[in-house]
Amino acid sequence: MRYQIEKPADKDLFDSSGHSNAANAIRDVILNQKDIHAIGLEGELGSGKSTVLRLLEQKLPREEYKFITFDVEQFHHSSTKASFIKHFRDCVIELFGSDASPDAKKTKRKVQKAADRALGNDLTYTKKVTSNLSWYTISFAISLMFSVRYAKESLEHILNTARLLLPDAPTYTFGIEETITTLLGLSPIAVALLMRYQRTQEQNQNEDDRKVPNIGDIFKRNSEDKITEKLHVTREVGASELKQAFQKIVSAIPTDKHVILVIDNLDRVDNEKVREVWSDLETFTSFEGDNLRVIVPFSEKHVAAALSDNDAADGSEFILKRLPVKFRTPPVVSAGWREPFEYYWSETLPKHSGLDLCAEIIDVWVTQHKQITPRFLKTHINEIAVALASNPEVISPVACSAYLLAQRSNKLSFKDIISSNSDQKEESSRQLISLTHKILRKALTDDEWSSQIMAVHYQTSFDVAKSELLESPLKSAISRSDFEELFELTPLFGFDVAFQRLLGTVDPYEYVNILSEANFDNDEHCAWVTKWIPNINIYLKQEEGNCLGYNQVVIESYRTILEAEYDISTSRLISEHKKLSNTIKDDISKGESLDILLAQLYDIESVIGYSNTPYFIQQPTPELLVNTLWDLIEDFPKWNIQNKPKSIDLIKLLNYVLESDLQLTSGLMEKISEFYKLGKVAFSGEGKKALKSSRSYFDIELTDYQYSHVLLCSDFCSTSVSEALVDRLSTIKSKTVLPKWTALAIVSTLASNSASRAYADSYLLDYILKHYYVEKSVMPYLENYLSFAHRFDSLLSSANNDDLPSEIKKLIYSYVGMNRVHALNISSITDNHYPKMKDYLDEEMRKETLESLLGWEKFVLDDDKHAVLKWTPEFLIDALTINLSWQEFITNWFDSKERDKDFWYGAIKKRSPQLQKIVDWYSVNDKKLIKSSIVTSSIIENQESYFSDKETANLVINILDILPTKSCGKIKREISAKILNEQHSPDKKYTLITNFGEYITLPPFEGDASKSVVIHLIENATSQSIVDWFEENIDTLIAVDWGVYSVDFSQAIKNTWEHFTIGRLEEFVLEEPKRELTSEESEET
Repeated sequence: MRYQIEKPADKDLFDSSGHSNAANAIRDVILNQKDIHAIGLEGELGSGKSTVLRLLEQKLPREEYKFITFDVEQFHHSSTKASFIKHFRDCVIELFGSDASPDAKKTKRKVQKAADRALGNDLTYTKKVTSNLSWYTISFAISLMFSVRYAKESLEHILNTARLLLPDAPTYTFGIEETITTLLGLSPIAVALLMRYQRTQEQNQNEDDRKVPNIGDIFKRNSEDKITEKLHVTREVGASELKQAFQKIVSAIPTDKHVILVIDNLDRVDNEKVREVWSDLETFTSFEGDNLRVIVPFSEKHVAAALSDNDAADGSEFILKRLPVKFRTPPVVSAGWREPFEYYWSETLPKHSGLDLCAEIIDVWVTQHKQITPRFLKTHINEIAVALASNPEVISPVACSAYLLAQRSNKLSFKDIISSNSDQKEESSRQLISLTHKILRKALTDDEWSSQIMAVHYQTSFDVAKSELLESPLKSAISRSDFEELFELTPLFGFDVAFQRLLGTVDPYEYVNILSEANFDNDEHCAWVTKWIPNINIYLKQEEGNCLGYNQVVIESYRTILEAEYDISTSRLISEHKKLSNTIKDDISKGESLDILLAQLYDIESVIGYSNTPYFIQQPTPELLVNTLWDLIEDFPKWNIQNKPKSIDLIKLLNYVLESDLQLTSGLMEKISEFYKLGKVAFSGEGKKALKSSRSYFDIELTDYQYSHVLLCSDFCSTSVSEALVDRLSTIKSKTVLPKWTALAIVSTLASNSASRAYADSYLLDYILKHYYVEKSVMPYLENYLSFAHRFDSLLSSANNDDLPSEIKKLIYSYVGMNRVHALNISSITDNHYPKMKDYLDEEMRKETLESLLGWEKFVLDDDKHAVLKWTPEFLIDALTINLSWQEFITNWFDSKERDKDFWYGAIKKRSPQLQKIVDWYSVNDKKLIKSSIVTSSIIENQESYFSDKETANLVINILDILPTKSCGKIKREISAKILNEQHSPDKKYTLITNFGEYITLPPFEGDASKSVVIHLIENATSQSIVDWFEENIDTLIAVDWGVYSVDFSQAIKNTWEHFTIGRLEEFVLEEPKRELTSEESEET
């Protein structure tokens, strides 16, 4: 494999011969027109300008014409003028001054001298030095001189003096001369010690301010020298130096030689450098000699823009001024570039196929928007070769070409190539991808070329490349919960396989997190989630038993997905919930803090549903409720902690409250008062309903805000506590608490029947109402606190107090209907208080009251099986007409064999209003007594007593209306038979006819005795109603064969006729036979 290198071609590879033609034209100008010193060669980057120059060099006589190339780009970081002089100097010397001939040596000296002068290599300067010596230095030097002279004598004097200290030493005299000699010999030491001392004194001063030098400076002096230099050198090569040097160097070129100076790569440097070089062109082109030509290859687009920042047209004018003769490298036509492409391919990729397909891809990607240059072709061939050589897999050059061109694109990348084109918004991009896919599919399958492109990009094997392209980004996106990044990978070939493989290797919670980051307002995101969530659910269920513990991020992710209404498996979260529940139960038994764990449990339930709330939360123990849960009401609203006291054994809860801190349970007691029912608990005494311990109001000290604990006091409903509560009202400052204490005082007063007790020149209730009662603020608390009265009868009795506000009366009377009473004596309502209750209750509340009273229905007949007859008519009527259950109770009681003869006799004789109401209701509602035998017998047996007065008879008549026809007929027949009974006195018969005649008839009869009875009753009738009754029974009388009794019967009717209207009975009056009248009768007539 032979790579293409960036060098001019030795021949024109294009059939159009554009490069060769340009070289010929430049050659002709050089050879034939000596006055043109500067020639331009314009062309785009990589268009073959160097090739034209190479061809030009071949076409000119090699011995006569020499080429010198100055690469502006190579020297653009240094001084261009100085670099040019050095480069031009070296090239000229190499070309014309490198041999040993005299002419060459002369040329070299001339060129070297011109360059040195221009570069400033000749230096001339004067140096003047002024040195400073310290007095310490001079003193030390002098002391050294004395030391050298007297050192020996001074040592001898010192040693002789030292011997005097030894025993038997000879006498020695140390005079003035010896002293002076010794001091001079030791003078350097004295000077050094003095300098040391002075340095110590100056140690806090700056180094520049110290006057005493270091001892070392005495031997190696560090002093300040003032130097004055005069340099005869130019610091920068200017235009004049460049011009002088250039002319002298050019003049040194032999007259039979010609130099072609090429200023190359001008279009590859910054604008400032372009302008600098462009200004120097004048120096090159203004030369008068004919042995130098300047050729400037350049890109007009780049150079013009550099010369004029505002207008490229102005820059073009500048170019024309400097380069009036300008040649162009030819553009590569679409068909022309394929020949050099084949040539480069044959050199670099001779064993690889796919040249034509690569050319097609180049057509698609490049020819539409730019020219194809030889440099591009070489570079592309080399890149393909490098990619093939550096990859362990067998790669198609076509796939390499597509990858490389995509990487060069500013719009697309290789990922776009291996993705579907539907994701591209621009039509041009979609078309570009589509055409590329079509070309790739001519040689490879989708999986092959996509795998090869990935392998080229990562320079590794197919498996690793796929992993890098998909799995690594997938893992990264999943670990960072970046759904957008994950979604962008979706169109890539192989995504489904890679993602499916990852599903089994990554914890499913990671996928829950990333799903939650989707934009659920984006239809494409929603479609992706819908597609993959079933697969994710599978792994979530598989990991159901793998509990990792609470994770807030996971919970938030679940919540987001569920709010978007997607069905995501929560089975694993349910397992997490169970495990956490067990942990909490263990911690409860250990007495550890539960706040954090409960918060986690609640958060999980917000996802899996609050139906999974553990039993110890649904039915908490009093200890858990009081010590933990009650303070967390606002934190966990869905647990309805505020209603948990309702579901707990109330006696156990109140027992625990009594044992707990008052401050801790004040709010709880307030909540209990909202649902507590009167009589639910006994606050003193023994029994199942009684609390374990009792607490007196006077045994505890309550703050103003612990008012609710008064309700638990065993003596709350006592007069002493009532008075104590009223006393306390005057001490309460808080306006928010005062209404609550007022409500407590009112309840205590009513429950203890202390309303009329004297207090402060008034009565207890009146005093409270006058000074503290405000309906709006007190009534809400009164409604709850009334339930802690120990007996409901006490409240009902107190409600009779005329001074009690109507709203409080109404509240007390409504208490049963409000379902706030657990224990009461039902007879006190049915037999006594109901009429007053009814005055304050609307129909709806009466219905509720009757419904609630059904709870005590079973106790109604405990003491008296005929207790209904003691009910107030108001209650009886409402029970029959408003509530079906009470109606059924009354009818079952009334229509029962347990209502014996004594009951009926007593009720009828007493003309019981309750009995009358029941009978009337039966009659109005067209109902009949089913079990009527007892009442039937009672009426028959006691008819004389029942019909002895009109009111009782009317009651019996009403009863007959509700009896079955059979029973009613029997009674009628039995009573009717009494009319003909000889043992029955006429008065009783008249009473029966008068009071009951409407329901009885005259029985058929034939006997003489019966005839006599009827004749007697008619003849001695005492009222018109009796006569009318016989008239109504005329059919029975007509059916009788009166025989010999006809005259008596007729006479009886006549006698009655004298007093009453007889109506149709006149039919029975017989006509007397006619006879002659006597004289007296005639006269009378």
